[in-house]
Amino acid sequence: MPLIPPTPYGVFRYASSELTSSGFWAWIFAGLGEDAALAAGQQAVAAAILGAVGCAAPTGAVTVETECGLSDGTGRVVGRADLRVTYGDTEILIENKVKAMPTTEQLERYAGARTDQTGFIPLLFSTTFDDPVIDDLPGVRVGYGRLTRQAPWTIFRPEDLLTAVARGRALHPLIDDYARSLEHLLLRRRTIRRLALSHDPEGLSEALGTHEGQWYLIRALTAGLCADTYRGTNIGGRPWTQCCFTEDAALGRDALFYRIDFDMGGMGEWQPYLSLQQYQSPADDRKKARLASLRAHALKALRSVSDAPFYVPADTRDPQKESAVIRFRLRETPFPDLHVFFQRFHDAFVAAAEPDRGLVRQRGERSQAIGRPHDG
Repeated sequence: MPLIPPTPYGVFRYASSELTSSGFWAWIFAGLGEDAALAAGQQAVAAAILGAVGCAAPTGAVTVETECGLSDGTGRVVGRADLRVTYGDTEILIENKVKAMPTTEQLERYAGARTDQTGFIPLLFSTTFDDPVIDDLPGVRVGYGRLTRQAPWTIFRPEDLLTAVARGRALHPLIDDYARSLEHLLLRRRTIRRLALSHDPEGLSEALGTHEGQWYLIRALTAGLCADTYRGTNIGGRPWTQCCFTEDAALGRDALFYRIDFDMGGMGEWQPYLSLQQYQSPADDRKKARLASLRAHALKALRSVSDAPFYVPADTRDPQKESAVIRFRLRETPFPDLHVFFQRFHDAFVAAAEPDRGLVRQRGERSQAIGRPHDG
């Protein structure tokens, strides 16, 4: 039985696209121009959003547009807005992210199109898993959330949007359905985080089948270790997440990183693994010799801290840019405490490999500071 709660029955279980979400919010803001008897719920929710950003409610006609072109003062098209609400001298631009990740470039380009316009209010509604980028976005959440960097954008994440729609959920069943979808989303992420950081191999394996679970685990394991953590999706649709703790500044200098991914395990099914990887771009003929040394250091480190089983998959290209140094199956390996094991293994590996100049180069050459994960 799945440990991650399934999506509850409702409209937004099936209408889960960005276009549907934008349509819902268009319906909410269009209610500002309707009779209160017909749109009391919509007006309550819209008023909560407007109040959070210090924007006065409209007193006249309201225009709502979806998927509309956005131009700067010269008429040059800079993008396509998900939602635009205008009334009086006020223009509210809403960028709505449901699955895609918000980017600094897009937000700066959109806000830059209206830099000198008074009454311009750019809002970002984000229900996607934006933890990997949220602290770097050029925005500040006000009213409901903590601060990020000061800039024109106001960011509403699921908990912020839930606070707003709670004002109208008793007044319309569709608003209540949307509120329940947000509650489920938040419950799902809390459950995934708990499972990803637990000692239960079945729960851990299920959590690592999601981008969120992999992100929570690798960030916990490598806190203070990696400058770059990023994620992606394999051709088969399975997620992967990795963080680099060295840099390949020159030919013959390897980038080393930890990766959470899936491969076909001994039980004939896809299983998650934690891998120490070697990367060199472009790969040179001496890479294999360095790989052999790295594997020797990794085995020495492992034997000094644990008797955990491991495996090394074969390279598929010669020479290959990326190679596995050592891997651990996270479902089949009974770690009493994965976090303690990881810290001890990493410290032992760095201590064994660092004397080999050119094999391990910590960022900034600060092995004592960077080579030891800490609680964040």
